[in-house]
Amino acid sequence: MASFEVSQEPNGEAGAGANRPCAGRRASAGDDVPRKTVMDKMRRASMAAYLAEAQGVKSLDSDGSTGSSPSASFKEREGITRKEAWSNMVLALIGVMVCLLPNIMSKSGYLLAPLLLLLASLVVIRMGKLICEACELVEETRGSAPGSVKSYEDLAKAVGMYKILLVSKNTVILATVLVAEKFLIDALSGLLPKPMKLSKSVLRWFFIFPAVCLMALLKDLTQLSKYAWVGLVGMTVQLFGLVGGCLLGCFTERDRSYSMLPPEGSTIPGMAGITLSAFIFAFAILATVPSVRAQMQKPQEMPQALRDAIGFTVILYEAGIT
Repeated sequence: MASFEVSQEPNGEAGAGANRPCAGRRASAGDDVPRKTVMDKMRRASMAAYLAEAQGVKSLDSDGSTGSSPSASFKEREGITRKEAWSNMVLALIGVMVCLLPNIMSKSGYLLAPLLLLLASLVVIRMGKLICEACELVEETRGSAPGSVKSYEDLAKAVGMYKILLVSKNTVILATVLVAEKFLIDALSGLLPKPMKLSKSVLRWFFIFPAVCLMALLKDLTQLSKYAWVGLVGMTVQLFGLVGGCLLGCFTERDRSYSMLPPEGSTIPGMAGITLSAFIFAFAILATVPSVRAQMQKPQEMPQALRDAIGFTVILYEAGIT
């Protein structure tokens, strides 16, 4: 605050000089407030710019154009890279396809299987690209940042197809459960020795069906976290079984070979349709495309990551078939 002093007369009262303008008054405001140096101004300007950028306000560049703030650029760097997304999808594809490929090959023949596998991969790549374009269109319409569509359900809600998604998703889940039951029944019947052979109906209704019902009661998979070692043991046994079976097959004189065409009693169009549907089911990662895309540093690279993952997997399987 500026302070002003009034000179007093010797008798302690204001003299006549007090009536004169600015007479005897001394302004000490300039003496109390320190002068702002250039460094102080620079510090204040940098602090104001930092606070504005922390609140999401775009800063001005030297040429007067608005530039992105450090906080926004940091957000763009968060998430998984294209290589990480590619590796995750490759692992998911290999985990599903390894269980299906031998059975499909034995039924369709090594003439149709490579062509149908290539056709299924092209269809899935195209569908994944369409899903990514739909996510981009929804984000542009909303005016939100790339990657804001975090799940397949969000995409369905945005286009007004959520109820249809519920019906289709439940149908796919039921079909998946039925297919999984069939694989489990075939696996159990193959493990049992011949004296203990049971009919597939007994295995289905007295063993597989109760197990599926118990699994349906789980609300969260974390309830099974303490039994994770069981899954690791099973995976280890499966890997050793695959390697051991391949080694034993190398030393057999008459190993089983695949046929060029489907076996007798089945038509080529029928087996082609079954094989194609099985391959498309094996590429069942399209529902995870929006969620993986939302976790990427650059969501616009999701179509390329999906294409590379499916292409790499198809090359591996085509090499195995030939």
